[in-house]
Amino acid sequence: MADQGPIDVNALIAQIEAEGASKSDSSKPDPKVNLPAGLHLDTTGRYLNIFGLDNRIPSGFVTYVYDAKNNFVGAVSHGKYTPLKEDSQAPTQSIPSKPSKSQNQKTEPDQGKIVSFKYAQALQPTAEQEYQDMMVQADIIKRGNASPEQKSDFERIAKQYQSTISVIKSSYEKSGAVQGGNINLDTTGKLVQGTTYVDPSKPNAPAQTITPTGTTAVAPSTLKYGPNGESLVPGTAAYNAGSTTKPVPGVFQNPATAVPAATAAAAKTGKNALPTSALDANGNLVSGKFTTKNGVLTQNGQPFTGQYNNQYYAAGKIETSEQVKQDFMDKYAVQAAFLASVPEFAQKGGLLDQAIAGNWSASKWKQAYQSSQWFQTNGATYATEEQDRLTAPGTYAANYNNLLDQMALTAKAEGIDISGFGGHITADQAKAMDPNSNPVAKLLQNYYTSAVPSNVLTTYLAKNGQIAMANGSAQGTLATTATSLRNYASQMGVASQFLSPTWSNAAGQQVAGSDYFTSAALAAEQGLTTADSVQANMRNVAANIYKPFAQQIKDGYSVSDLASPYTSAVANLLEVSPTSVDLGATTGYGSLVTKALQGDGTNPMNLDAFTTQVKQQPQWLNTKNARDSLMGTASTMLRNFGLVVGQ
Repeated sequence: MADQGPIDVNALIAQIEAEGASKSDSSKPDPKVNLPAGLHLDTTGRYLNIFGLDNRIPSGFVTYVYDAKNNFVGAVSHGKYTPLKEDSQAPTQSIPSKPSKSQNQKTEPDQGKIVSFKYAQALQPTAEQEYQDMMVQADIIKRGNASPEQKSDFERIAKQYQSTISVIKSSYEKSGAVQGGNINLDTTGKLVQGTTYVDPSKPNAPAQTITPTGTTAVAPSTLKYGPNGESLVPGTAAYNAGSTTKPVPGVFQNPATAVPAATAAAAKTGKNALPTSALDANGNLVSGKFTTKNGVLTQNGQPFTGQYNNQYYAAGKIETSEQVKQDFMDKYAVQAAFLASVPEFAQKGGLLDQAIAGNWSASKWKQAYQSSQWFQTNGATYATEEQDRLTAPGTYAANYNNLLDQMALTAKAEGIDISGFGGHITADQAKAMDPNSNPVAKLLQNYYTSAVPSNVLTTYLAKNGQIAMANGSAQGTLATTATSLRNYASQMGVASQFLSPTWSNAAGQQVAGSDYFTSAALAAEQGLTTADSVQANMRNVAANIYKPFAQQIKDGYSVSDLASPYTSAVANLLEVSPTSVDLGATTGYGSLVTKALQGDGTNPMNLDAFTTQVKQQPQWLNTKNARDSLMGTASTMLRNFGLVVGQ
């Protein structure tokens, strides 16, 4: 993002005043603009395009222009139409694409990019409110009767607004979500129409484009593939029925090494069914005289076992789908156990039953398998992992134990207890386990062929482990974050407002630990919040409690700094340590200072009045300065009555 530089507020005010001076008291409408055929003005009115909100259109007051299909095509400024400029920061040449990941790997969300993306969106209401406040002041200036104070207010709000817009742009840049060059925002801080972006929390989802209605639509450039991996042309029926996931070679193709990807019929024979032919039990093409008598099929007078005219026979008797399915399970044993472990495939009426009943070809099975909800969710990595667990359990156990060791090191550093995950496993244990109930195995399902990203591992451990406690205290990074949050709450005078052991947010998400700050730290590791967000909430609470200082708190001052004169008064007069003043407390010295800072809701208590109030505390009479003060007062009285001579 280009640096917008400091605001020339005087020039901006002059422009606004000129806008007002150009209008008569009768508020004549703007002169008619000659637009190219098929274009029309935005009926909602004009906008103030400042601070680099959109560098494709003129700065100042503009009216958006749309074509007949409501595509944003330009803007009108000072009665002149200007088409959209090309994005000056868009790439001028094709950039070589990075090597694609293995087909067995799914793109995983980048937590840092997700946080930046959500932060940019969270700031949009702030930008919208600041813009509205700025427009109120602009209208006053435009009428020509603005006081210096009102112009100063406009300057202050404009700078806040520029800062918010800059942060939103920077956050979008860090998120890497926006495609196609420079980041352009509307006046409310939202991405302008026509912007294409990808939500970082959904990296495998198609790109989205912001439409004139403010909704999002799938970008027309989204690639879709046919059953053989071919790219499809947008707008065609094949494209509409295609998949956004490019098919990869099936894992069930060779019945000698894995579950066959052929027809369910071939699951039994190992070959595709021939509609008017016969195959023996080994899948070999056979011929001879076939006759049926009393419901028994014979070949050359012998009961036939195999496939004949798309039907399966065992000793001359037609087999049901359940019998064929059981034959398949018996024949391929361990390999078949994989399909049996996936409900979508093995349950009654599932994919396997459908394939058997429909006598599917290999290509049809492959397409259905790769289009299944299970495959879309888990991808090919899961299949590789499960096949190793069932057919090469020693290899699987070694990968499992390596991941567990990595988890243990990370968990210790983060302050997470994963003792509940169990220890190393043997090959026999690997083969017998239920992966869906084992936290190590569940993570291994998605990262069997690649390393687990550190941020993903940390979040996973925080969600599935427990807070590690030693002598009643949290440990590791978790403890460091919790201590930092606790100290910040004390500085903001709101620690006593966060005594609950449960952290929660507006979305109803909750994390319960030994105390609020440890819970909030754990929530941050779980990816539910960030330390910055927790501190921002504390600042908002402090601003609501200490209303006379709300603006200073929002500007970055801590309550402890603002309370320093009052805290010093308590410490000096009552001869106590400043640390004994617990801001925000409902009793004690902290309560005195808190109430003084709150004042009448508009102004804090006068410091002289506060000093008098402190001296009225019973504790003051027991202090040395009280005795000195009282003795001094008595001496003065006696001197005034002529009872004491000298100084």
